[in-house]
Amino acid sequence: MWQQKIWAGFNVKPEGGVSEELLDSQVRVKPARTQAPERYLEKGYRFLEEVFNAKFGIRLFQEHKEILQLFKKINRFRSTNPEGFFSLAKDLNKLFAEAINTKELQNQIRIPNDTKWGSLKTLENFLVQNVPLNANVARDLMTPLVGIYELRHADTHLRGSSLDNAYSMSEVDKNLDFIFQGFWILMSFVNTLYKLIEVIKRNMTERTEHFL
Repeated sequence: MWQQKIWAGFNVKPEGGVSEELLDSQVRVKPARTQAPERYLEKGYRFLEEVFNAKFGIRLFQEHKEILQLFKKINRFRSTNPEGFFSLAKDLNKLFAEAINTKELQNQIRIPNDTKWGSLKTLENFLVQNVPLNANVARDLMTPLVGIYELRHADTHLRGSSLDNAYSMSEVDKNLDFIFQGFWILMSFVNTLYKLIEVIKRNMTERTEHFL
């Protein structure tokens, strides 16, 4: 038909090769090897809440009126441009750093005089003092969340090496397409949830760095 001929003139050859996962599923008849982090986001978050409360008798997160909406809207497909990626970082930060029950956690730990800790630093020191967890291991464990915290305002505040450092801490390659940046920031976030669960659940009679 004449319409097909017109549209054919606007066809653009796709860049890159065929997706390996598409080849696996359609040609090799193998299931995809990767997992969607969105699938485990709410499950891991709820499980962390449950484990933390069972272990320490206090809530890790405050009541969060936006939480259900955040779970619905957090996905990699929002990350199609810089604005979408940084917006995703903001929502992940709302879900975790802004929701931490900071005041209650600080009541359970020793804080040096003239020291002010934000929510993530408070949780890091809570783990060091109450698990107990090696300070270097605790810092490494919290690093991706700190990176995401920094990225939340990257569109207006971070530039140059500071932005590079935030990407690095978040375990995201800034040279990837934005959709893949969205995937990896979610993967980093979800992995951290499950690492926290593992740390809290394990019997801490051995030094934690032996099994992290």
